[in-house]
Amino acid sequence: MELVQNRNQRKYLSRFRTGSHQLRVETGRWTFPKTKYEDRTCIYCDSGHVDTELHCITQCKLTETDRNIFYTNLCQLDNRFHLLNNEQKMAYILCPTNALRIKLSNNFLKLLVKARSQVDQEKNI
Repeated sequence: MELVQNRNQRKYLSRFRTGSHQLRVETGRWTFPKTKYEDRTCIYCDSGHVDTELHCITQCKLTETDRNIFYTNLCQLDNRFHLLNNEQKMAYILCPTNALRIKLSNNFLKLLVKARSQVDQEKNI
């Protein structure tokens, strides 16, 4: 995180790395009684997966199109990216090592959060 001098570029990376987000894996801890881990499933897709950072970043169908574009951009920077498994991709995204990867990763995470917020707003209408 020392590489990320721009506060705006650090915001979403920091939130995902520290668990300061609205994913159900976290919000389920806030309920009383706590929601069972296996019941903290993603409400944005029909996968049935627990809504973890890994699911949100690498698997959730809600942002599949944005993720594919993002992955294409990362592959142009590092042609080995497509060889990584989902856990390695998440680490690659959350621990960027240069300015361009920082910017791309933060923008992608920002898109994820905004897409989810938009769905939440539509459900409340």
